Amino acid sequence: MNLSTPGLECLELSDLPTRGGWWELISIVQDTVSKYPAVQSLSLSTLKLIGLDIRFAHAFPNLQHLKFVNVDSEPILKLLREEPSIWPSLCTITVDGLEVERPCQI
Repeated sequence: MNLSTPGLECLELSDLPTRGGWWELISIVQDTVSKYPAVQSLSLSTLKLIGLDIRFAHAFPNLQHLKFVNVDSEPILKLLREEPSIWPSLCTITVDGLEVERPCQI
């Protein structure tokens, strides 16, 4: 399955079951063919972020705003610590309502 939406600017993922829904999404997003270059805002809500690697970040190269609601954000924050330049345009990270800004490198 290939899901490519090159014009999508805002993506909200919520309440995906780990078995089936999340794993299928991860396999699509981390597929090297699938890219989401226009996504500027990504919201993850009530999910278990398992199976992520750097390919997840590369699927959203122009991400500016990242929001977590009722999600353990550690897997993505770990990617940011290991590869701080993966999202050069990322300006805000919001975790359960607490917003952290970082200088945009646009």
